[in-house]
Amino acid sequence: MPLALDFPAPAGPMTAVPALDLLARITEETDLDDGVRVAGDLVAVPRGPGRLMTTALADALHARYFRGIARASGAESPGGRRGDAFCRRLADALRPDFLRRDGWRFSYRTAAGVPSFVITVGAAAPDRASCFLHLQPSTAPEVFARLVTALDGYGVGFRAELAGDPAACAPSDTAVVTVARSDASALARVALRVHQRSPFVLAAAVPGFTRQLAPGIALADEPGTGTPFGRHRCRLVAAGIVAAGHGAGPAARRESVLRTLSAACLDPVALHLNPGACDVDLSR
Repeated sequence: MPLALDFPAPAGPMTAVPALDLLARITEETDLDDGVRVAGDLVAVPRGPGRLMTTALADALHARYFRGIARASGAESPGGRRGDAFCRRLADALRPDFLRRDGWRFSYRTAAGVPSFVITVGAAAPDRASCFLHLQPSTAPEVFARLVTALDGYGVGFRAELAGDPAACAPSDTAVVTVARSDASALARVALRVHQRSPFVLAAAVPGFTRQLAPGIALADEPGTGTPFGRHRCRLVAAGIVAAGHGAGPAARRESVLRTLSAACLDPVALHLNPGACDVDLSR
């Protein structure tokens, strides 16, 4: 069923519902009247079709409000191959037999010059959920190794990605571990155990639109469209803002964003969930 197009009113203050608070902040801090600006920063938009504006705005929203980067340029690499130190630390932290297992696949990739390490175990499930961890750079490779080792002990297949050097650990998605949604409860318990035993290894912030489980730990459903969760939600919010048009005020932008989310069958109070999904039961 379509959602109502007025902003849902929480029982307490707006900040009691993080997703609504974030949507309100985005629609107040985004301006299309004097170019495209997000929180006062000008967003470069290529000349061409209107969808390029939506794409550029979505990228800016993803950097600032999902990943917690004040300026998108802050994620760029100064150049050269990075990640050697983290790679050695990760290899040292994993048991030697893991590095030789047929079922474990290791890869290295870069995005905008930022390195990351990926470990994949098992085939990807059609319905997936991701746990986002904001790891401190001083212990990130070791904590990441402990996490994936524990998941392997539970027999859980996963795809786990770790930012590849200390500078890349600043965003709130330092590590992202994706599993079948049916295994999300086990993944959450493993992540929460890390927090309970060593809270100092986690920074406090979590990515926008996710369900925060503890400081530095959050959960969200993957859309299943091939687009990662954060980019999917930011693209919808950007499309709603652009649809409101030039000259629209914050209230009109909020209404347009809610209309766009409603068309996608998403609940603005629980944007971490896919349409029709219930929260993962962490007690099981």
